Parts: sequence; C-alpha cells; structure tokens
Amino acid sequence: MSNERIDLTKDGLRKSIREHEERYHEPTIEDVETILSCLEGIGLLAELKRCYEEIDRLAHTERCYLRAIEIFDPKGKHDDLSYAIQQAFDE
Repeated sequence: MSNERIDLTKDGLRKSIREHEERYHEPTIEDVETILSCLEGIGLLAELKRCYEEIDRLAHTERCYLRAIEIFDPKGKHDDLSYAIQQAFDE
C-alpha cells in the first residue's frame, strides 16, 4: 500500500479508474462514470475525504506539539509548558 493520497477530484478519480480498468479491458466513458457514481453512492469518497481531513488535523496537532516541546526550556524564558504549547498553537 502506498502512502500517496488518491486524487479525489472528479478528473483525478476518472483518470485513476480508467488506468485501473485499462489493465483488464477498454473502459468506456459510461463504465468510468458508473464506477465513479457507485463510489459516491456508497459514501466511499466522502469517508475518504473525512479520513484525509482527520489525518491533516492530527498532523497539525503533532506539529504544534513538537513545536511546543522545541520552545519549552525550563531554564529559559518559557518555564511553563502550557505557555509553550499555547504559543505553538497560536502560530
């Protein structure tokens, strides 16, 4: 499995579907549209978009946390970890 994200635009999905289907047969435009419609109809695309948003949110939280740790220095100006964390989230 790849760590690359799937292009969730309609054009990107059409391209991916065509490339996949061409391995087995020559898909028609109708074939591609039917598959795309099915993916939307069962909520797969909405769920994948939700998962990507959650991954992005968690990645942002991790960056903020790591930034807070980076600026946390008990012997320096920022001796309060909660202050350092708040500073990281405010950036």
